[in-house]
Amino acid sequence: MSEIKTVNLENLTPNMEILAYTRFSGAYKSMDENTTTFIKKNFAGTKARVIRNSKTIECPINNVLPKDTVRKIYDFPKQLQKRTLVTDGLIHALKKRGFLGFEVRIKVAKVYGAKSEDYKKAVAKAGDLVEKVKEGVKKREGASDAIEDSLDATRRTGKIQTSDIKAYVDDIVQSSSTDAILAIGSLKRSDQTYAHCVDVAAIFHNAYYKICRKKGKTPAFMDEEESMFAGFVHDFGKSKIPKDILDSTVRFERDSKEMKLMQSHPVMSAQLLASMDMKDIIVDMAHYHHVKYDNTMRSSYPKGVSIDDLMYESKLLCIVDVYQALIGRRSYKKSWAPGAAIRYIDSLAGVEFDPNAWNDFVEAVGTYPNSSLVRLSDDSLAYVMDQSDNDPEKPKIVIVKDADGNMVSNHELVDLEKEKDLEIEEDVDHEEEFGSNALEVFMSIKLS
Repeated sequence: MSEIKTVNLENLTPNMEILAYTRFSGAYKSMDENTTTFIKKNFAGTKARVIRNSKTIECPINNVLPKDTVRKIYDFPKQLQKRTLVTDGLIHALKKRGFLGFEVRIKVAKVYGAKSEDYKKAVAKAGDLVEKVKEGVKKREGASDAIEDSLDATRRTGKIQTSDIKAYVDDIVQSSSTDAILAIGSLKRSDQTYAHCVDVAAIFHNAYYKICRKKGKTPAFMDEEESMFAGFVHDFGKSKIPKDILDSTVRFERDSKEMKLMQSHPVMSAQLLASMDMKDIIVDMAHYHHVKYDNTMRSSYPKGVSIDDLMYESKLLCIVDVYQALIGRRSYKKSWAPGAAIRYIDSLAGVEFDPNAWNDFVEAVGTYPNSSLVRLSDDSLAYVMDQSDNDPEKPKIVIVKDADGNMVSNHELVDLEKEKDLEIEEDVDHEEEFGSNALEVFMSIKLS
């Protein structure tokens, strides 16, 4: 909510947005050449109310003349937000230049009542995500190392060494860290295979159980740990691939022998897991997670398999595997922002991906998944912290960079479903904005 009122310079504060400049020092009365040039240059695209030859006229700022007396500057274009979004720096500049009165929009309430129970619960949930991300970094690294060690051992023995993997599976599930692993997966650079398995498992588990709860579906797994384990081992056929190929930072050509070998891993995964008497659902997920809705596509393998014959969980894993590959920060490719990955896969639903499973996935993770970096309509940057139950375009967010490009130190949770004057304009790539510090920026969020 917001209200519009007129204030003097001394009452201007950073929670305001200037709609018009309404009072001016004597420098703007019967202006000289320099002052006229100054306002034309600094307020290009606006309109002005001036007194000229004892008559009040409205005109584009570019038509203001020397000897005019300025009474109002208004109708600011978006590119002049630096003249309208109040900061301490702007207040200082306004005082120096003799701007004395303003029509402003004041944000009255941002999210909930400051002391409401809903607000406290939402803040606590967002704060818990930040803390779990801090804890989850080491868990994810440890789980990734365990995947690598297990793949190496499987390469030697022909059997999956599960003890270390299961320890991490149990820890991640029991500490409710899948949300955190999902967030870390888009914030931190990952390797091609090992962290990929961890991230895929966390994203799958997180989405799958949300889908089951929402649809009243009975999970097909014995327990949540089994679901996470299925994600961890879905690529274990890669233990049959030479390590120099598996760990290569080079993108292989489509028809190269290396790529053909890589594309054999689902069949080898299924054979390996079946030989260890793993449950059918775990084998099915590993075997068919690269099958496309249109199985005639070159990127669909194993060949000759219809997606209609897959278990629901395998259809969902097909989506999760591609989603993680897009947002994963690899050395040989540019990553996608989570929201951009969602839009891209959405364009392929019904072509590459099962549309029903896709709709379920988007409802579970959101149009802008948690930890997405987004640009808002006031040009500030924010991290998505939680999803709306009603509108996927209106998540709860925390602004980390203001419209002037300054990092924010006092963070506040903003519910875009209730903050009608603010909306998401676009998603932003974490790495392009913050470089290698994206994860650190997220972990520095301190909610009040």
